[in-house]
This record gives sequence, structure tokens and C-alpha cells, in this order.
Amino acid sequence: MSPANPQMRFEAAVPRVAYATDNLAKGISRQNRSAALEARYIQPNARYLIRYLIFDVDRPGAYFAACDAMLPPPHWIAENRENGRAHLAYELADPVPISDLARRAPMRFLAAIKCGFTRRLGADRGFVGLITKNPVHSHWRTEWGRSQPYQLGELADWLFPNDVLKFNQIERVTGLGRNCSLFDNLRIIAYRAILPQRSDGGSRAAFIDYLTQVGITLNSQFTPPLAISEIRATVRSVANWTWRRFDDRQFSQIQARRGKMGGLISGEVRAARRDARADVARDLLRQLVPSTNAPPEGGISDMASCPKECQGEQEFKIGGDHGPAP
Repeated sequence: MSPANPQMRFEAAVPRVAYATDNLAKGISRQNRSAALEARYIQPNARYLIRYLIFDVDRPGAYFAACDAMLPPPHWIAENRENGRAHLAYELADPVPISDLARRAPMRFLAAIKCGFTRRLGADRGFVGLITKNPVHSHWRTEWGRSQPYQLGELADWLFPNDVLKFNQIERVTGLGRNCSLFDNLRIIAYRAILPQRSDGGSRAAFIDYLTQVGITLNSQFTPPLAISEIRATVRSVANWTWRRFDDRQFSQIQARRGKMGGLISGEVRAARRDARADVARDLLRQLVPSTNAPPEGGISDMASCPKECQGEQEFKIGGDHGPAP
């Protein structure tokens, strides 16, 4: 019989070997349950079983998100003390399997509910949910709520039909479309995770294992989901390419190219803005100076050589209130 206390149930439900870390920027690693429960961030769900629906409300005042959205109270809210952002968690009475052998109907039902709650809460749509703020860690301000888990049907009762319409990025795709979507999402996550994994002494096998877990979580959004064998094939492709190509030197080169392109683009923007201000200034002067004394063709910069009669006896501010200088 499961404990009535949601905190005790959470501690017991954490996988025996779970991903955890104290600093996401340094990557995550697999740790036994007791060690993982001491970390700031932790894996709440087992690999092929969804027990907790986690939502990332990435804005101040996230504590009130469920109440403001007229949704049921979560089982726990782990809030960042500094900025008010939080993770909200809903525990399921009957965890939903997401393996190849699992029934498709509960998975589709779960995906629809997750979509609806994400929309109503204004939560981050790109949040995977593999890692969450550890609610039993003292770094977060945690409030434990409802004592009993929810049935999927209970959660669905709080949603309207429009709430469960798919987002554009996770709408129904079939055939190769699901593989492409999985590949695109995985590669972005892999690019961000590879350097922390390397710097922390992680192996290629650990990197593949991490991406496999991410891929399984992403796959739960597809209707119907991909087979686990297809996920593993995509993961191996992304992981092997990223592991071979990305290191500190390669990352520095990429950042340098981005900085150079950013400098060129910002220079073009500044030049365009400067030309636009000059055009405004010329138009303004044409309105203020008689047409017989038009400004020289060289533009505003040539006004120093223009006779005083052309310049006028009063100065005008460019880009501010147009009138006599005080």
C-alpha cells in the first residue's frame, strides 16, 4: 500500500538509478537513489513509465499558476526562491507505460492532458520533463499539496475541448515526419548537453543513454508513437555524430563564427539606422528652410559650409522635439 504522504511517495518512486545534478550547466549523471535525492535536480519518472506530469512555469509568480488557470492543485510546487519560477507536478494514480508493448490509448490520453495543462498554465512547451527541481532539496521553496494521486479522467475534467488541441510543433505526424521531428529535437538537446557531459568525464555510452531517455520522453508526444527501436536508431545517429564533432575547440570556432556574423549584421543594422536618421533630418530641414535655400546635396554633414542664411539663426534638435534650442 502506497504512503498517504506525497513526499514519501515521491522519494519511493524515484528510479533506483536516476539522473541527477546540482548544476544543469555541468551536465547530469546517473546516481543511485539516495545520492540523487541529495541533488538539486532529479529524474522523477522511470524510463518507460510516466508517474508524474511536470510543468515548467518559467515566470515570476509561478506558485499561483494552477489557481490562476483554474486547474486542480498540484501535488507539489518547487519554487526558485530568487525569481519565483517553479516546477508544478501532478501525480498519477495509475502510471502510464510508454514502451513498445504499452497500449496506445492511455498514451494518447496522457499526451492530450499534458498539452491542455501546458496551455492553461502557460508553461514552457519545450520542457521535456526528464529532470525536475528536486522537491525534497532545501534549495527550493517546496509546498506539498494534494495527498491522493489523480486519475487521468479527473485531470481531463478540468479541461475544455480547445485546451487539448495539439500545438503546432507536436501536432499529429505520421511516417517519416515523426522521425524528422524526433531528430530535430534531439540534435538541439545534444548540442547543448555534449560539452557538460565531456567536461564531467562522461562516456559516449552515458551520453547515448541520456539521449535515449530524452528520446523516449519526446516520443510520448507523438500519435501514434515510434517504436523503441526507431528511437534508439535516431539516438545513436545523433549521439555518435555529436560526440565525434563537438569538443571545446569546435565549440569555440562555432561561437567565433556566430560572433563574427553577429558583428556584421549589427554593423549593417547600425548603418541602416544612421541612413534613416539622415533621411529624416533632410526631410525636416526641407520643411523648416525656404525651398530657395535648400540644404546642400552633400547632406547634413555639409551644413558647416552652408551660408548662415541657409542654416538659419536657430538650431534644431534631430531625433527629439523639433524647436528652438534653449
